[in-house]
Amino acid sequence: LKLNWRREAQKWLPGKSVSVLNGKNRAEDFSAAVVIINYDNLKKNLETLEKIGFKAIVCDESHYLKNFKAQRTEAAKALCARREYRLFLTGTPLLNRPQELLSQLGAMGRLDELGGFWPFAKRYCQAYKSRWGWDMSGAAHLDELNEKLRATCYVRRNKADVLKELPAKQRATVPVELSNCAEYDRAQREL
Repeated sequence: LKLNWRREAQKWLPGKSVSVLNGKNRAEDFSAAVVIINYDNLKKNLETLEKIGFKAIVCDESHYLKNFKAQRTEAAKALCARREYRLFLTGTPLLNRPQELLSQLGAMGRLDELGGFWPFAKRYCQAYKSRWGWDMSGAAHLDELNEKLRATCYVRRNKADVLKELPAKQRATVPVELSNCAEYDRAQREL
């Protein structure tokens, strides 16, 4: 996906420098106008990224930030905190329960518009204190939550709505040399 983001950035932002970060970055990689990094490398590079001073951040597949206690979520929240523009993209903002929205909304700076952490947790996640701590695994008032999200920060596009705007599907066969042909042949025979 990082390479696809680079291709799109080069297409739509001609003349802007684009850098894709991996585990072996040089100082000049961080000086590009557009810096692309995956969540797994975010924490390791957080200090350097925070010094850049860019205005906007785009978090693709933001549902990976659903656990507010996870290190990747903490790093993304820290990086988002001082950005003027924060855009979170995902086809599945929540997989199971409204609780998964808490960290995404918090990182976007939109949680206060929905009451704040605890009011949100109590109203939409049915949060209650059990003998093991707070349980936020419930779901309630989902129609109301949907309305509030759409009024503040959520835009949903269904494939059917935008299908006419999308290019035709393209398929490409990419041959890949196998380094373990013997294992592959044996697995194929055994199957």
